[in-house]
Amino acid sequence: MKKDNESDNRKRVLFVDDEPRILDGIRRMMRPLHEEWDMRFANSGYEALEMLSQEDFDVIVSDMRMPGMSGAELLAKVQQLYPQMVRIVLSGAAQKDAIMRSVRLIHQYLAKPCDVDTLRSAVIRSTNLRDLLQSPKIKSVVSQTGSLPSLPTLYLELTQELKKPEASMKVIERIISQDLGMATKVLQLVNSAFFGVRRHVSSPGEAVRLLGLDTIETLVLSVQVFSQFDGVDSRGLSLQQVWEHSMLVGSCSKAIAAAEKAETMLVDNAFIGGLLHDVGKLIIASRFSKEYQEVMQRIESGAMSQWAAEKEVIGASHAEIGAYLLGLWGFSDPIVEAAAFHHHPTACVASVFSPLAAVHAANAVVHEIEQGDTDRPSEVVDTEYLQKLGLSDRLPLWREICVEKMKQREGQ
Repeated sequence: MKKDNESDNRKRVLFVDDEPRILDGIRRMMRPLHEEWDMRFANSGYEALEMLSQEDFDVIVSDMRMPGMSGAELLAKVQQLYPQMVRIVLSGAAQKDAIMRSVRLIHQYLAKPCDVDTLRSAVIRSTNLRDLLQSPKIKSVVSQTGSLPSLPTLYLELTQELKKPEASMKVIERIISQDLGMATKVLQLVNSAFFGVRRHVSSPGEAVRLLGLDTIETLVLSVQVFSQFDGVDSRGLSLQQVWEHSMLVGSCSKAIAAAEKAETMLVDNAFIGGLLHDVGKLIIASRFSKEYQEVMQRIESGAMSQWAAEKEVIGASHAEIGAYLLGLWGFSDPIVEAAAFHHHPTACVASVFSPLAAVHAANAVVHEIEQGDTDRPSEVVDTEYLQKLGLSDRLPLWREICVEKMKQREGQ
C-alpha cells in the first residue's frame, strides 16, 4: 500500500544511478532544495520500481547505462505503470545510441555533469503546470504522448524520401517545416542537451539541418518519432488549417515583438510560442476523439468558442493541454506561458511585454479577421491585460502588422 503524501506539498523526485559515487554527488548537490523537494535515491532500476510501488513520485531522473535493468527499460516500465510521472534522463554523451532509441520515452534529457540550477529548472518547468490539469486521466494521456499527429500525406512523403538512396535534405526540411506535429518534435529535440546545440533554435528548418540527415532518418524510420494522423474521426479539424493558422500567428507574433524592439531571444520565443500555441488541439483530436466530437458539436451550434467547449466537455482546454506537453518536453517558460494563457493572458503573473503578449494579440486579431462576419464567437483582444502592460496604444499598430502578414501569405 502506498504512503499518503498529501500533507506534503513538496515535489517528490526519485533519482536513479548505479554508481554510488554519482548518486552521493547528486544527493549533496541537491541538498539545498530539501525544503522544495522530497528526494529519494535508488542505485538500480529494480530498487527504483520497488520504491515506486511503495510511494508516489512526481518525477524520475535516471541514468541510462545501468547493469541488470537499463535506464531505457526502467523508463518504459515507468511509462506503463506510472504514466503521469515526468521522465528525465541525466546521462553521458557516450550513451547516445541508447538514448536515441528511447526518445519517445523521455520527456527531457540532461547531460552530465549537470549543475543544480539546470536540474532544478528542468524539474520545475515540467511540473509547474500540473495544477492547470486537475484530471488524472488528462495528465496520464498527455504524459504518455511521445509524438504529435502529422498529416498522412506529409508523413508518407517524408518516409518515402528518406528511403531513397540519395535523400534530399531540402525536401526533408520542406516537409517537416509544413507540419505542426513534426516541427514541434524537431524543435524539442534540437534544443535539448542531448544534441549539444549551444544556441537557441527557433526555426523548424534550421532544426532539421542541425540534426542532420542520418539523425532524421534514424528518428523517423527506426525510432518512429513522428506519427501520422489516422484511425481518428477528425471531423471539424483540418491539420492543414491548424498549421496555416499556427504559422501565421507565429509570423505575426514575431513581427509584433520586433516592432516592440524586443531582444532577439524574446523575438524568437514569440515566433515559437505563436507556432506552437495550438498543439493541444492535436492532442485532443487524436487522444480524446470521443470527447472531441462533442466539442465540435457544441462549436457548430454557435453557442461557444472552442476553448470554452473543451473546458466544459474535457475539463481542460487545448491551451492548457498543449502547455502541459510543452512543459514536459522542456520548452522554455515563455513559450509554455504563451501556449497556456494565449486566450486568458490576465491569468499569467507577467506584467511586462513578453511572448505571451505578442501571441495573444496576434492570435486574437488573426481569428477576428479569419472569422469575419460569421456567427461563431470571436476571439477578442484582452484590453485589460494590455492596459496592465501599458501597451493599449500599440494595438492599432499590431493590427496593421497582422493584416499585412495575412496579405503576404495570401499572395504567396
